[in-house]
Amino acid sequence: MQWQLEGVNIKPSDSLRQYAEQRVREPLSNMTSWVRQVTLRLRDTDLGSLESGRHVKAVVHLANGSTMSVDQPTRDFYAGIDLLAGRLKRLIRRRHERRRRSKSSRRGRGGRV
Repeated sequence: MQWQLEGVNIKPSDSLRQYAEQRVREPLSNMTSWVRQVTLRLRDTDLGSLESGRHVKAVVHLANGSTMSVDQPTRDFYAGIDLLAGRLKRLIRRRHERRRRSKSSRRGRGGRV
């Protein structure tokens, strides 16, 4: 599984990189047969305003060729990474289970009576 961390209007610190890798990459490491590449984008559009303009976005390229995208608005990048990691793992697992169920149901159709 390839891993990439990008920053838009922000340069991620080494501690933020390590934290993101620990919270996102390591939990997905047991899904390496499903996940081909994970790109995590940290975007800060705050630029001094009072409203939170920070987003954490994950783009995941799966082994079957499809792409998933999860966006998490946040005030704090660390909290956003935590929330996004949980959502991402659930979505990948759900998609894999749906795909596996649909394949097994197709096998059942057209069988002998």
